[in-house]
Amino acid sequence: MFPRVRQALRSVRRGTRTVRLHQGRGFDAFGEGFTTALLAKVPPGSEQVVLLSRGHLPPYLVAEGRVVPLIRTAPGTPLGAGLPGPDDAEPEAFPLPPGASLLLTTDGVTEARDRHGVFHDPATGLAGRSFAEPQELVDTLVAEVTAWTGGRLHDDMAVLAVTRPGPPGSPGA
Repeated sequence: MFPRVRQALRSVRRGTRTVRLHQGRGFDAFGEGFTTALLAKVPPGSEQVVLLSRGHLPPYLVAEGRVVPLIRTAPGTPLGAGLPGPDDAEPEAFPLPPGASLLLTTDGVTEARDRHGVFHDPATGLAGRSFAEPQELVDTLVAEVTAWTGGRLHDDMAVLAVTRPGPPGSPGA
């Protein structure tokens, strides 16, 4: 395991203890009593991304017109949820080839509904497209969700895209 991933694991464990401590004091800023977390690391020189999830939505790998959710085999439970499950989830590695983007979102994206109540699916909306820069990917997704909902967003939405540089001379290199 990479040294910084171990540090991240310790931080996640401290986060769990902090959430539980504040719950005991009656603090619940969001009315839910728990929070999700997703840590992502691209080790130098690696063509992989290492993910550690505590109940968070899977990120997407966006490459060559394909959009694939990176679903972990054993995601951890949300911080402070007190649910049975792998409270000490281990990191898991996924391919992140040159020119590919890692797209991270919150549930404000995946739970956005159209006027018929149908949820938005980023994989369907972004498939078949290419993006020269991460900002273009983010802007496209935000515009899609806004159009999907008719401009009526009912939840906050956070979107982050990180692109691994491609070979020299390629878009985004």
